[in-house]
Amino acid sequence: MPTIRDFMSDIKATLGLGIDDAEWSDGALAYNVGLNIDLLKKQYLDRRMSRGDDRSVSQEISTFLLPIADETETGRRYFTMPAPVFELAHGGGIAFISYVRTDLPVNCAPQVARVQYSPTTWQELMLIEADPIQRPSKPRPRYIRGSRQRTYLFGQDADIQTLEVGLYLTFPPLTEVDIDQDIPLPAHLIEPLRRMTLQQGNWLMLQPQERLLNDGRANNVGERVPQAPRLISVNDSSQITGND
Repeated sequence: MPTIRDFMSDIKATLGLGIDDAEWSDGALAYNVGLNIDLLKKQYLDRRMSRGDDRSVSQEISTFLLPIADETETGRRYFTMPAPVFELAHGGGIAFISYVRTDLPVNCAPQVARVQYSPTTWQELMLIEADPIQRPSKPRPRYIRGSRQRTYLFGQDADIQTLEVGLYLTFPPLTEVDIDQDIPLPAHLIEPLRRMTLQQGNWLMLQPQERLLNDGRANNVGERVPQAPRLISVNDSSQITGND
C-alpha cells in the first residue's frame, strides 16, 4: 500500500509539476487528497453497510475508551467525540457504544456483546419514553448525536463512567496528518483516488495566469479560454470497481 507521500509524489510527477513555474504545494495537494479519500471512503462504507455487509468494513472502525460527562445546563449525560466522524446513513458514523466493565466473571460474554446503545432521535425519544418496553433503560440504552461533538446518553447505568465507542473516522486535519502513513483506503480504491486527484490537477493547470497588463482585455489575442473538464460522479461506472 503506498503512503500518502508516495501518492503525492506520483501525482506531481504525472502532472509534470517538478518545475518552479508549475507548483502545487504539498499542503494544497494533501488537502485535495484528503477530500477525495473521504469521498471515496464514505461511498464505500455506505454501499457495503446498505447491503448489510458490516463484517467487510470492520477494519475501518477506530475504538476509543471515553469518559462520560454531565452537561451543566441540562443535567444530561454525554461523551465528546475524539475526532470528526463520517455522516453515514447507517449509525451516523458510530459503529457501536458499549459499557466498560472489568468486573465480569471469566466465563461471561464480553460487555460489548451484552449491552450496546441504539441510536434514536429527539422526536422518537418523546414517543418511546411513554412505552415501558421501548423506554431507554440499563439493558436497552439509547444515544442521540448532538452539537459541539457531543453524543447524549439515555437509560445508561449510572455506575458506568466510561464507554467503549467504535467510530468511522474521517481523514484527519492537515495539522495532524502523517503523510508517511499508508493511504487509509482499501487497495481497489487507490486507482479511483488517483484519477480524481489528477483531474483536479489538470483543471488547476488550465487556469490562465495573470497577464499584468491593463489594456482592457482579459486574454491575449487569439488565446483560447480554458474549459472546465466534464464532472464525473462518484457513482459513474468508471469510478466503480468490481470489489466495491
